[in-house]
Amino acid sequence: MTLRIDFSEPLAGLGRHTAYDLDEVDGAPGLHTLRAAADPGLRLFALSADLVPGYAPQLSGPQLSAVSAPDTEGLQLLVVVNPSQGGPTVNLLAPLVLNPRTGQGSQPVLASGDWPLRHRLGALAG
Repeated sequence: MTLRIDFSEPLAGLGRHTAYDLDEVDGAPGLHTLRAAADPGLRLFALSADLVPGYAPQLSGPQLSAVSAPDTEGLQLLVVVNPSQGGPTVNLLAPLVLNPRTGQGSQPVLASGDWPLRHRLGALAG
């Protein structure tokens, strides 16, 4: 099932697009595609953040307000997957915060410097 997500600001590096369609990838639990509504050829992959062991970012009040949420209950947190020659990485510094109830999304940069911009995906498996 496709979910339309409207981001409060354009996603980093993807131009002025703010409306995206979120879909699960068949046969790959936790993997999603985000396609720009105005340009379906513009696509990125995102992974459910709960599949990243030890990843538990704290969201601030303003970050929750950006998606009209009083707390994290019911929110969906994804991390962007980036291909690279050494294997795919995920961006843990700037997760995608989605509110499926309102269709709002944001990509905050986490205040804590504990999370890397490029975390090797292969490192997820123990």
